[in-house]
Parts: sequence; C-alpha cells; structure tokens
Amino acid sequence: MLDPEIIIALIGFATTVCGYLFGSRKANNEGHMAAYEAYAYAIESLRKEFEARAETMRHDYQELKQKYELLEAENTTLRNKIQKLEER
Repeated sequence: MLDPEIIIALIGFATTVCGYLFGSRKANNEGHMAAYEAYAYAIESLRKEFEARAETMRHDYQELKQKYELLEAENTTLRNKIQKLEER
C-alpha cells in the first residue's frame, strides 16, 4: 500500500495541477475579455470619428452648394447684362 505521506503529496500535486489549469483558463478568459473590450472601444472610437468626418463633409457640401447657387445666379445676371449691352 501507499504510504499516507505519498497519498498526501499526490493529492497536493493533483490540486496544484488542477488549480494551475483552472487558473490559466480564468486568466485566458480575462485576457480575452480585456482584448474584446479594447477591440470594442477601438471600433466605437472609429465609428465616432467616421460620423464626425461625415458630418463635416455634409456641412462642407452644403456650403459649397450655397456658393455654387450664388455663383450660378450671379452668372445668369451677368449674362443678362451682357445680352442687354449687345442689343444696344
């Protein structure tokens, strides 16, 4: 039969191995969770940046559209003036 000291040593060894395996699984899970949270934060930051850029582009487009409309109206006015001068 096995000596009680050997049995206690084997139980201690098995407990240590199990503790290490379960601990490393928990650490891996925590590491994966931290990586996922960092990834989610990065994606959210990119989404906000793209939304801000899209809003800036919309604003710039509206300004350019207004300038275009003003220039188009001015062009029409000038053409009319030229036409009237040519008719004289």
